[in-house]
Amino acid sequence: MPFAVKGLLWYQGENDKGNRQYALMLRAMVADWQRRFVNGDRFPVYFMQLQRSGDYCSPLIREEQFRAVAIPDSGMAVLMDLDVNVHPVNKFDSGERLALWALSKDYGKTGIVCSGPLYKGYEIKADKITISFDYAEGGLRLGTKEMMDPPVFDPEGTMTNVEIRGEKSRNWVKARTRIEGDKLIAWSPEVAAPVAARYCYENTPAGPFLYTPAGLPAAQFSTETKELQ
Repeated sequence: MPFAVKGLLWYQGENDKGNRQYALMLRAMVADWQRRFVNGDRFPVYFMQLQRSGDYCSPLIREEQFRAVAIPDSGMAVLMDLDVNVHPVNKFDSGERLALWALSKDYGKTGIVCSGPLYKGYEIKADKITISFDYAEGGLRLGTKEMMDPPVFDPEGTMTNVEIRGEKSRNWVKARTRIEGDKLIAWSPEVAAPVAARYCYENTPAGPFLYTPAGLPAAQFSTETKELQ
């Protein structure tokens, strides 16, 4: 060191499935590598939000990885819709989704959609909570994916992976949903006044999943996730 580094692709997290400091540790590691490798200059770091993998993963580590998007010059590729395995059999989509970030941000390629929808904010009106996203230009789609095939969109599909809760209860209940353009609306007859919503908060959540028209999946999120400070 110093050593010429164009950028970093980072695929890790299974052993950190219970680590509530993961985002802080990843930020510290990146800052240290930037200081050592390129004399303090930033280089991009693109990482994964892990796939569905039973006992090898958890909603917590995916939440921490979502928080890590706040690291400067970073980007996150989402694997939520790939096959259920600690290391997905389908490596093609993993590599392609990372490549989209680099091609778009570092190699000057135009017209590339580099990310699926990333939770941005929410609004509550009466018994419904409306969720908005970054990287949702062109609207949201509902679909499922088999191996390396493109996702198949189904506008009549029913989501089973969205939950909401009320102010006086920590219990989450399955929500009914509908898509309106680039927003997701959730509600339940069991929750008269929702205060929070979350998406895919299971080890192995089932589809259908949210996508962009380009076929990139939405990241797991919770409206209660605290930003990385």
